[in-house]
Amino acid sequence: MKIRYFAFGAFLALSLTGCSWNQNKIPSILVIAVEGLSFDSFSCTSEEIETNVDFSGLKVFCDEAVRFTHAYAPSTLSQPSLASMLTGLYPQEHDVHNQGRDHLKGAIQTVSESASNLGFQTLFLSGGAPIWRKSGFAQGFQIFDDNIKVNNNEFYRPIGETVDLFLSWLKQKSVSAPFFSVLYASDLQFPDVTTFNSAGEIRSLSIKSQLAEVSESLFRLVQQLRRWGYWDNTYVVLAGLNGGYFSIRPFEERAYSLYSSNTQVKLFIKPATKKRDLGLQWTIDRNVSLVDLGVTLWSMIGREPVQKSRFDTRSLLNVLKTPDVDWPQDRILISESGWPSWQEVGTQRWSLRLDQLLLIYDQNIKIYNTLIDRQEQVKIEESDPLVRLPIEKMNHFLKENEIQPWRPIPETLAEKLAVGREIWSPQGITSDLNKRLIHISKKRSWDQQVWGWRASQILAKEDWEELLKIADDAGVFTWKYVALRNLNQRIKNTKLKGCEKTLKSLADATLQRQCNDPTYLALLLWVNEENPQKAILFKENFLRLYKTQKIDTRLGELNFKNGLTWSVSKNIPAGPSLTDLALALPKLKGFARQVMARVSSENF
Repeated sequence: MKIRYFAFGAFLALSLTGCSWNQNKIPSILVIAVEGLSFDSFSCTSEEIETNVDFSGLKVFCDEAVRFTHAYAPSTLSQPSLASMLTGLYPQEHDVHNQGRDHLKGAIQTVSESASNLGFQTLFLSGGAPIWRKSGFAQGFQIFDDNIKVNNNEFYRPIGETVDLFLSWLKQKSVSAPFFSVLYASDLQFPDVTTFNSAGEIRSLSIKSQLAEVSESLFRLVQQLRRWGYWDNTYVVLAGLNGGYFSIRPFEERAYSLYSSNTQVKLFIKPATKKRDLGLQWTIDRNVSLVDLGVTLWSMIGREPVQKSRFDTRSLLNVLKTPDVDWPQDRILISESGWPSWQEVGTQRWSLRLDQLLLIYDQNIKIYNTLIDRQEQVKIEESDPLVRLPIEKMNHFLKENEIQPWRPIPETLAEKLAVGREIWSPQGITSDLNKRLIHISKKRSWDQQVWGWRASQILAKEDWEELLKIADDAGVFTWKYVALRNLNQRIKNTKLKGCEKTLKSLADATLQRQCNDPTYLALLLWVNEENPQKAILFKENFLRLYKTQKIDTRLGELNFKNGLTWSVSKNIPAGPSLTDLALALPKLKGFARQVMARVSSENF
């Protein structure tokens, strides 16, 4: 496998400072944080885990780690949840609520900072969006590597490459010093990326296939840690940061859904112990939060969190030695979604969990008994005498912390998000999905972005009659002009404005001065150049800019596929660009063929 080292190799030497203590006395810590690894992503008792070699890595954690069956993320978004793991604080305390403008402030001390001060060698490897250096997580890590080479086909670093980078670093670091490392895996966000099993066979395109890729890479990691003598004396954590990929609730997008399907995650902790023939065989069934995991990481380095939470948080270290739980059943766990306020479509959304009760604090409060109603379909009344006392406790908590109820986002917006999540599949748009897209464009007739999605789909199929129809419906005259040109119909009044008029007169220098799109201007330079040598230079310049434009568009599509959880403009994709429309004109068909040939080639 080809490894992308980028700046990683240049900074590797920074981590090679030695320490005087013996590796066998101070355990190392390895945290593997996986985007979307929900509680229902796999079962340790399934035949698939027991017999399928693709899942050998996950089986190691099932066999040798303490399993927490009721672990919950403090946020639906991975950046706030990971901030909680690094601090032992809830988002309300570390103040990271979203994946955009929020970042971990320098005043908040992380466990990695304390570990580094204690002589641990520290490393953070990110697999890509949405975890970047701007998150503020670099503090305390001697190396923080988020250098991802983005091109038209790859938008993340596969976990296999992340594992290779980690092992390369581990091989070169000081043997005498323990390490504190975090590997962030974003793979489950990319079910449309082809992966291969250990035999070199292509897997199907699915989230399960990406999970198999994660598992296979973890197995290789575990094997190498065993060979090098690190496995037994290392705490190894495998944690999901959120859920929602394996089961999506109608009108509850994963970015803001606080149901268990979206907040309950996988959590395994393999203790640092003496070498043994068999792993630990117990599970912990009481509620825990990833905030508790953060407190536990502090315990692993022998320290208390510098900033202590005002909420009831606990270290899980003791249950790695004995299955006897030492925290009460009736403590309250908090989950939130800062997504609505971040995307300016609403306010913060909150939920509380007390033992088996889940309270989602919407304007219409929802309360469920998750013990008997695992799908969370049957709401409990607040007046129910069987749950009166715990509900009173939760209501008091909400009032004491001045938490406000959430107003649901408009139903048409939820429908748009659902369509936006599905429409960008490489398999193409299905008949049913096309009907839904048409339906939502009519219900949101003011929403030019939805019309743009329809226009992009139609333009790709070269259905000029349909493009003409929606051009009239949406009031977009550039679409109408291109459709009429391809239908060879007379154009009475194009109503083109400013730079748009160049579609009619590509060589008009006066009109070109009204254009401010560098990609489109580069296209005009190319198609109007008569000198063959200059035309080649202009062509290459255009293709370079066009590639960047297409990558930006693809990032926008992937952002919608993942529920607008990346720090990417929600206005992208907006529909066909002026460049796309010009290349669809009959007089530029020859140029369009050259562009498509380059786009489909590997070196684009």
